[in-house]
Amino acid sequence: MTNILDPIDQDETRRANFKGFYEIEKDLEAKGIDRKQAIKILRYLRSNEQYVEIIARMNSSDSPTECRKIEIPQCFL
Repeated sequence: MTNILDPIDQDETRRANFKGFYEIEKDLEAKGIDRKQAIKILRYLRSNEQYVEIIARMNSSDSPTECRKIEIPQCFL
């Protein structure tokens, strides 16, 4: 996941133009990460305050409903 998110996060233009989960879904699938796993990883990353802007941008019509709002479960707090 971080191999996919790092290039987006490190490039201000790519980060600003990131529209949502669908933009990275094929790359994740190519790495063997399905949507359910991706959500778990994104929750973990969000709880560690990593990729916060990218994860926040997933709350858009360019993301499936289950990826729009990545909540941090109590167990991570």
